[in-house]
Amino acid sequence: MVGFGLLLAALAATSPFNVECPDSVRVGQTFSLTVRCVSSACTGISSGSPVTGPGLQFVGSATSGSIATVNTPTGTTRQNQFTLELMFMAVSPGEWTLGPVEIDAQGAGRLTVPRRTVVVTGGGASSSGSSQPQQSSRGHSWITPEIRNDTRGRVYPGIPITIYYYLYSSYNVTDISYAWSGAERGVITVTEEIPSIEWQHSRISGVNRAKFFTAVFVPACAGVLDIPRVSAQVTYGNRLLYAAPKDYLVSDSLTVDVFPFPEPVPEGWDGILLDSVRVSFERLGYAVGQAGERSVRLMATGPGAPYCTDAPSFTVHGNATLLESASGCDDNGAWWDFIVEPSDTGTVVFGPDTLIWLDRKHACYRTSVMEPCSIDIRTMPRQNREIEIPDRRSKGLPATTWVILSLGVLVVISTALILHSGRRKKGNGSVGSAENPEELLNRFECELSKLLTGGREYLGCEELADRLDDREIDTLLSRSIQRLWKDLEQAISGREPGREAFLALRERAVQLIGELARETGKT
Repeated sequence: MVGFGLLLAALAATSPFNVECPDSVRVGQTFSLTVRCVSSACTGISSGSPVTGPGLQFVGSATSGSIATVNTPTGTTRQNQFTLELMFMAVSPGEWTLGPVEIDAQGAGRLTVPRRTVVVTGGGASSSGSSQPQQSSRGHSWITPEIRNDTRGRVYPGIPITIYYYLYSSYNVTDISYAWSGAERGVITVTEEIPSIEWQHSRISGVNRAKFFTAVFVPACAGVLDIPRVSAQVTYGNRLLYAAPKDYLVSDSLTVDVFPFPEPVPEGWDGILLDSVRVSFERLGYAVGQAGERSVRLMATGPGAPYCTDAPSFTVHGNATLLESASGCDDNGAWWDFIVEPSDTGTVVFGPDTLIWLDRKHACYRTSVMEPCSIDIRTMPRQNREIEIPDRRSKGLPATTWVILSLGVLVVISTALILHSGRRKKGNGSVGSAENPEELLNRFECELSKLLTGGREYLGCEELADRLDDREIDTLLSRSIQRLWKDLEQAISGREPGREAFLALRERAVQLIGELARETGKT
């Protein structure tokens, strides 16, 4: 034992490594072989699976790291410290070998921890000839927090950390009530109580465990921060004649290393913390609207895409206005849809732009170029006619002219009333049974009037827009209805569309009436 201790001391004196491991443990106890590397060149630490005797069981490993600045007479230097913990469990008494273990400190070299002997005491043979592990000295029950989410690299201020709190117990727990403390140098944004506790056997501790509480902790500054603790009262058994035993527990301590932002911070960095991301535009295959508008999608892919809560900023060149219509996140990444409303025929260009983000895996700033995307938009031609109003103050009209004009007005009004009466009769049927564009428009007008006004009123293009605004109908649905109205008017005024085109218009009318009925039912 003394020789191994002298060897570890010699290693510590001549290398940046420091090794710690107990010489003796008890049966059922969990212990660790800890290796620390303190070097400005070290960027990480790892090892392979160690070789152990039959009385020791390898449980797992954990790594952590921290960065510190040290002031010296010659100036300020940066010092990195990375720690590797190899955890073992003592299964049976005796003298068991541990190692050798190969340690790889990236950037600082390699280390071979030589084979050593660990003495396991306690838990002698019972009358039945079997050996059972002893309970650890921590008691019958305890609470252990665990950071289970994939942090995708180093933790910086503002990165959410999900913490699971587990209750370990060798007794039958019938009730648990708990409370959690506030976070120091951070904030808890989300808490979740597990509705039903499910017990599972833990091979590491030898007792059952259950997850009963989840919290999301967001650190507010750099440093070694303590995870918020949970206190609980645990009740055992189901005693009828006397009070059931209880335990008052406080969760084990747990810390997390939060790194400061690397220096220097590049100009234009907006605080985006990502691992790897690629941002690009793509044109959606939607039909061109009546005003020539098109739709585009902004895509963010890569491991850092789920952290994109807002669309990255980008530049737009051209006579167009962008309206965000939808957004979401799926297996392919985050996406945002925009409707491009042009004010004139021409080309609209998105980008190119440069996105600056922090690579949390390698602790450096990176840039990603959003390649430009261009679309050609052609708006519908509009004709503006000037109406000349004659000046009647200088010369009056003959009486016969007024008579002819009056008769003409009466004829026009009578014809309009007759046509409108026939149009209303044709509108009594359903939209789905219309046989030509004119009948479809009449019935479409009738159905819209019922849904928007509660009765049968005349609806022109302007009246329809006003009614839709008054009822606060969804913008996209309102535009779709007005576009179909214009399509029907164009089909009536121009050459009659083919049978397939007419059936498509009728199916679209039935669909929009159904959507409007659901929308008006909500409002």
